[in-house]
Amino acid sequence: MKVRNIQLGFRMPGFVDEDKEREIAETILKGAKVVDTSAAFAMDYIQCREALHRYCKRHNPEAYRWLTVEAAHIDESSPHITVLQQHSTLFLPGARKKTKDKRLLEKEIQSVTNVLTNQNLNLRIKRIELALLKHELQHGI
Repeated sequence: MKVRNIQLGFRMPGFVDEDKEREIAETILKGAKVVDTSAAFAMDYIQCREALHRYCKRHNPEAYRWLTVEAAHIDESSPHITVLQQHSTLFLPGARKKTKDKRLLEKEIQSVTNVLTNQNLNLRIKRIELALLKHELQHGI
């Protein structure tokens, strides 16, 4: 169900369709940071966080209600992201059934870690190049 304000010509704040909402929620529930997920989906941090909470509330309302009550005991209006991640099996479809071989997971983790390390190194090199170019521009060297 897509909702649009036709008269004003803009989408309601925080609105994402259910498929995108599911992808966002599954990504975060599996351990991704909200800030990284919001960047990957080209959306605002708050929209991303709200999409996660809507998904969890819709997918397992009883569990979400229970976690909300627990959050209220510490003066929070909704469960923290980390709490939802800790209870991800309550919200992820088939989370208890799907398991990969431990060695395969470790290999995939190492592969992604290597790529991330290389990307971080490349980013730092580019930052140095940028700083040198800016210095050269400012000082005419």
